[in-house]
Amino acid sequence: MRFWEENREFFFRTTSEDLGLAPEIQTGVLQNEWIQPSSLEPGIFHFHNSLTNAFI
Repeated sequence: MRFWEENREFFFRTTSEDLGLAPEIQTGVLQNEWIQPSSLEPGIFHFHNSLTNAFI
C-alpha cells in the first residue's frame, strides 16, 4: 500500500491550500522572502520524494 492512499484527504487539502496560496508564494519568491508552503509538511514531502525516486 502506498503512503498517500491512506492520506488522500490530507494530500488533496494541502495541495488545494498550496494552489490557493500560489500568488502569495510567487510574490514572496520575487521579494526574496521565505514562505513555507504546506507541501513541505512531512507527509507530502515524503510523497514528492517517492515520485522523485520512482523516476530515477
